[in-house]
Amino acid sequence: MKYRASNVIVVDPTSSFNGKKTDIIIENGSIITIEDAGTTEGDFYEIPVNGQYVLPGLCDLYADFCDPGFEFREDIHSGADAALRGGYTTVCVIPHTEPVIQNKSQVEYVLNQSKQVLVEILPYGTITANLDGKEPTEMYDMHQSGAIGFTDAPYSIKDAGVMLRALQYCKPFNGTIFTLPFDKTLVGEGQINEGKISLENGMKGISNLSETLQIQRDLEICKYTASRLHFFGISTAESVGLIRKAKQEGMQVTASVFLHHLVFTENEAADFDTNFKTMPPLRTEKDKNALIEGLREGTLDAICTQHTPLDTESKQLEFEYAEFGVIGLETAFQAAYTYLGETLGMEKLVQLMSFQPREIINKPLSGIQKEGVANLFFFNHEETSIIETGNIHSKSVNTPFLGKTLQGKITGIFCKNEWLMF
Repeated sequence: MKYRASNVIVVDPTSSFNGKKTDIIIENGSIITIEDAGTTEGDFYEIPVNGQYVLPGLCDLYADFCDPGFEFREDIHSGADAALRGGYTTVCVIPHTEPVIQNKSQVEYVLNQSKQVLVEILPYGTITANLDGKEPTEMYDMHQSGAIGFTDAPYSIKDAGVMLRALQYCKPFNGTIFTLPFDKTLVGEGQINEGKISLENGMKGISNLSETLQIQRDLEICKYTASRLHFFGISTAESVGLIRKAKQEGMQVTASVFLHHLVFTENEAADFDTNFKTMPPLRTEKDKNALIEGLREGTLDAICTQHTPLDTESKQLEFEYAEFGVIGLETAFQAAYTYLGETLGMEKLVQLMSFQPREIINKPLSGIQKEGVANLFFFNHEETSIIETGNIHSKSVNTPFLGKTLQGKITGIFCKNEWLMF
């Protein structure tokens, strides 16, 4: 079957058709024709997206699909459904499962499950056995089986020697270590950012030092090994400065930021709403602005969701006892467009949420061009969406955007040679 998306506006800074109104013809999963709007003729299945934006499918570097072991929070199918409705066609899942993803068969389990859904689901393997931070795993075997990198997220690597051996072990096959940087001994029982809000509300704080100290250590180890390292979830102005300096020195370092740190600040935690309890915590306005500037200038490479589904028994508790984490796949692009669209622009958002994340995992996308893969989503920027529990497709509803109105609506997606309309 041939599909036609008529009179759509291309948003793809790598495409010669960027910013133009075009007709896109798709056959057998590939874009066979891109012409000026209204010029194509023939018998097609007409995709009902006239006048909308068409963008490359998004890629998320950090999501927890909880499968296997915690399917009551999320599973491959519900996670994929949430991702598709957010414009994501590729999702990288952390190994925080039961059992954890730490050998060939567990990597293959996720990849086989991915074949049953429209989203490309790519697993990380663990750095250490059972996420205990002690004994390194057989990373090369997992790499050969399809693991895209290695991480102990949502935990950090406490032992410097373990981090050293992990980076050395990955270097021969050009593997990448992904880490969520925080020093647990400095986090302690902290609940929110250490500062004015924590003092006023009598909550234990989590200092910026708990992040920057870990980054300093890991950068020194990375420099020593000359290996590839990615930092998840940079949240402080000081961290941006450290990453900037490392890149200026030519180190093989990349970094991402979680979307909620670009939208919200520690002020949101003042009302004890557990949907704003995240790790790392929401920081100050100064930190938020530094993160946005880091994205604009290229110091930070990607925007991630940190999609962390949690059941009500784990989240709807007193703030002190609730678990850290928010979901974000369904709302990330709309929220980015709503809160960051004017500051960064749609083209930059495409770079940060589609192309550059794929470059980090060495899974490049051809973009919106003739003979390119039809990996697309469609976005009606004139509509609005109110985020309510009844229209969330994840099994969990722990989102900080609950009750908020977001600008724009994702109306459909085309990937794996299938069209899905929302």
